[in-house]
Amino acid sequence: MEMNFDEKNKYVTEDSFMSYLMRILIATSTALLICALFDYYQLCVWLFRKFETQDQLLIYSKWWPPEFLWDFIVEFSICIIHPVPYIFPNKIGIFMFLRLYLLLRLARDNSELYNKRGLIYKNGYRDRGGPPIDTELCVKNLVRKSPGFSIAVTVILGMSVFSYATHLTQREGYDSEAVSDANILVSTAFLIFRGSSRLPAYDTSGRMIEILTAVVGANILAFLIAIIIESLHVTPDELFTKVWLAAYQRDSELRVYAAELIQAQWRLHMLNKKAPDEVTIEVQLYLDQLVDRHKKFRQDAVIMENLSLDPAVDKCSVLNRTVQNLSNDVEAVEKSQLEMLDDLDALDDLQAGA
Repeated sequence: MEMNFDEKNKYVTEDSFMSYLMRILIATSTALLICALFDYYQLCVWLFRKFETQDQLLIYSKWWPPEFLWDFIVEFSICIIHPVPYIFPNKIGIFMFLRLYLLLRLARDNSELYNKRGLIYKNGYRDRGGPPIDTELCVKNLVRKSPGFSIAVTVILGMSVFSYATHLTQREGYDSEAVSDANILVSTAFLIFRGSSRLPAYDTSGRMIEILTAVVGANILAFLIAIIIESLHVTPDELFTKVWLAAYQRDSELRVYAAELIQAQWRLHMLNKKAPDEVTIEVQLYLDQLVDRHKKFRQDAVIMENLSLDPAVDKCSVLNRTVQNLSNDVEAVEKSQLEMLDDLDALDDLQAGA
């Protein structure tokens, strides 16, 4: 489209020799891309049937597995879009920017997680319910490793693509002296981050680009907010300060309870020694309540000290305590039964002696 644009008359000449030549070259490269995409999926299906599945229906089926078939159809629909000679106009070529999704495939294919997925699968990863190691998982892993770089690439790529698309579709209506490429870039930035454009759209293609820019801008803002929220997430190492402070507070409360218990016991002792008549039931009940409260607090403190930041460890600890309590109950029952048998034996001996 740059080669076929007449700067003087503000018109894209679609019937020139260079226009048809470029569109034929684009169609040829698109055909090669479709063939490469088909071969890639054919290889993925072969590897899946040979190494990753044991389902005989999927192995010997004439069709590809559904997860590969639908992915291929979606990618085929994206890659097939191009200005076909003698059929579609040149502006259809703008939608070839959709092929930038192949950058995600490039990032996935060069990630360590994807390259070593065979080692992970051999250890029963899928049998334990693990998700498939695909583009989504690899891209998430890369974004988690480099969030700043990821958002920078997304913003720069989005602004560059949509500003250039706006330039291609609206340059016939803009005055090149009044509206420069910098003005289009600033207008695209406002449309992405504020949802309002600084330049008007003159035709249907320009309005379509504006709608796509606004939609992608909303997704970019959501991506930015998600990364900020993820960066504010408190890690277990950072939670250690809170855990340590809670332990310190429990220790301080234990000291207070212990001091109160010692003080109350000492008062009761002194009352029994100097004024036994003043030792009433209320005083004894107060001491018993204080002892019960102290005992419950100590048990809660022990439970909190055994808790960890991992829910699985906490559940195992609870299960361990439950089993230990059951074991203690069984031992108590067994001891009581033995004592009962001893009492019965003694009773039999008394009856025999009588």
